[in-house]
Amino acid sequence: MRKFSFVLIMLCVVVALILNGCGPKQTSSMTEALKVAGTMKTDQEKINYLVKQANGFFKMKKYQDVIYIARYILEEIDSGSKAAKELTRKAISFRNAAIMKGE
Repeated sequence: MRKFSFVLIMLCVVVALILNGCGPKQTSSMTEALKVAGTMKTDQEKINYLVKQANGFFKMKKYQDVIYIARYILEEIDSGSKAAKELTRKAISFRNAAIMKGE
């Protein structure tokens, strides 16, 4: 029983490490995110990547970068992207609130 528990715990640790290591890393700049997206094959891959990057910038309170990425998605990739529209709306709202607070 102890051996089974140990194996199960190790399996969980390995899966957690794999899942955390997978996926795109947050870029340091909006222009870097756009360059990386440009190397992707499909529009959906580009959108998914850029939305994840924009969410990362949102967490860093880089609202103007979020707005730029969202508008890029809407103007260059998919004018009907609901995710990009929502990102734009949310980032503008938070940016305006930050301005009102004097941040």
